[in-house]
Amino acid sequence: MNVKHFSGTTLLMLLAIQALAQPYNVGIRSQAMGGAGAAEMPDAEAIFVNPALLANLTGASVTLFYSRPFGLREVDLASIAAAVKIAGLGCGLAIVDFGNSVYHDRYYHAALARSFGSDSRFAFSIGAQLKHLSIQGYGSAMALGVNLGTAFQLNSKMRWGIFLNNVNQPRIGAAREKLPPFGYAGMAFSPRDDWTLQLDFYREFGFADEIRFGAEARVLPMLLLRLGAATNPDRFGAGFTIDLSKAALHAAANTHSDLGTTQFYAISIGHRQRLGEKNK
Repeated sequence: MNVKHFSGTTLLMLLAIQALAQPYNVGIRSQAMGGAGAAEMPDAEAIFVNPALLANLTGASVTLFYSRPFGLREVDLASIAAAVKIAGLGCGLAIVDFGNSVYHDRYYHAALARSFGSDSRFAFSIGAQLKHLSIQGYGSAMALGVNLGTAFQLNSKMRWGIFLNNVNQPRIGAAREKLPPFGYAGMAFSPRDDWTLQLDFYREFGFADEIRFGAEARVLPMLLLRLGAATNPDRFGAGFTIDLSKAALHAAANTHSDLGTTQFYAISIGHRQRLGEKNK
């Protein structure tokens, strides 16, 4: 048997992996809002929190995202998400990349969403994510998970969404380790066209249930501000977006009660549903 020696940084990285669990903390808007986003997400990053929301998009968009979880210099978390509306279907593709040369975890996401009804109030999605995990000295393994999402606009001010992932109970590796199923259920409330409140309930097998809350407001024509909080573990988030019509620059940060602060950066290109647009 080979004895593996881990540096302090590698051990901290493994703690970060445990803290991140499933899914990784991608989605610039949701990270600023405590992880909330099941009922509303204005761009291609909807594929991460509820792909049914892709049915609401009216144009093509791409979002590039980057962070170093908990300030670890040796660990990168990055993603690219793209979405487009084709023949009435919201189509999304994404790649999420986490780790370094020792531990490398990559997800390939794909989803289709369709709205129904004369006023398109209801949407449904089906998607999949292929997980490819590689650990230096141990080899690699893959697993395919399936996800389902729904979204419904109750009225001009309230929306809800539900997202269920790994519904097929995928397994990975020679030991056939089960990837835990998880899901979101959330509400979004817009008392005014220029601000929104979101509340999500998150459940993952083997972990404590989480409550996630976020608020977003357009304080200037080109500036959006966001705040959020979550439980188990306690986390607080904040962020902003500079909206340049066909492009947007995003920054966010959130805290972890044990591991510290993570900063997030992203840029979006193409059509993004502007805050309040759906309510008009």
